Formats: sequence, structure tokens, C-alpha cells
Amino acid sequence: MKGDNHLVAFFCNNLEVNMKQAIQICIMIMLFSTLTDQAFGHFGMLIPSGNMVMQNDKRSVNLQLSFSHPMKMIGMELVKPKVFNLVIGGDKHDLLDELKPTRVMEHSAWHLDYQIKRPRVYMFYMEPHPFWEPAEDVFIIHYTKTVVTAFGNDEGPEGQVFYDRIK
Repeated sequence: MKGDNHLVAFFCNNLEVNMKQAIQICIMIMLFSTLTDQAFGHFGMLIPSGNMVMQNDKRSVNLQLSFSHPMKMIGMELVKPKVFNLVIGGDKHDLLDELKPTRVMEHSAWHLDYQIKRPRVYMFYMEPHPFWEPAEDVFIIHYTKTVVTAFGNDEGPEGQVFYDRIK
């Protein structure tokens, strides 16, 4: 080593890094590993077969509601949600009774084929029942939503209602 304040941190091209740089690199690695570890968590998911329905497309959207660790490809049980609604132009429509059971990653899940009839912005959302998370000593609810636009109408009066609500 060259001097007391230098540390050979990496062996790529015999790169020499001083102590301050080595500490900064270690902090960045720890931060990155912490943030990426969160990506491996569990999530409520509401996945449409497509987020845009165009004029020549099939006129229905299949929505899958599930609960899983998606980055690990591990499914979890999703009991029928407490709420499953559609918001169109500010009006709320209850679709809970239209859900049908299915399986996602070998676990209970739900789905719905929704017929698209008009150019609009369709916002679907679910509120599952709370579940106990022993690692955090709390009950958790994953509120989940997705937006589907139909026939190019993601602007104008219908789209504006949606954008005004999320501001």
C-alpha cells in the first residue's frame, strides 16, 4: 500500500481508493442493498391485461388481483378483497360481486373480465382485508389501483377528472 491513508478497495485494474472514498462506497453499497431488499417485499397487485384499449383491440380487459412477493416469484393467499371498485368520470361502481376466483403463483387470487364500451379513463382499485405482519408487529393494508384508458381518451373531460383527483 502507498501510505497509511490509502486502501486498495477493489482489484479491478489495481484501483487505489483513499479511506474517505472507501467509506462512501461502503455507504452506497449498504444503501443500495437496503433499497433493493425492499423490492423483494410482498405486494397487493392489480394487473390489467393492458393499460390502453385502442379502437381495433379486444373490447375487454382482464384484471388479476393477487398478493405475492413478485421479485421472488412467491405467491401468497388473497382472500376476496373488502372493496373492489371502478371509478369512471368521478362515479364509483362496486365490482366486488363480479370477481371470480383464480390462482396466481399457485395461490388464491381473483379476476374479472371487464367490457370496455366507451372512450374513458377507467380506474380500478382494491382494498384487501388487513393482514397481520408479525415482523413489524402491525396490521397492513395494501391499497392497490390501476388505470386503463380506452380509445385514446386519456385527456379531455374524462381524463381531466382522473388527473384532478391524483394531484
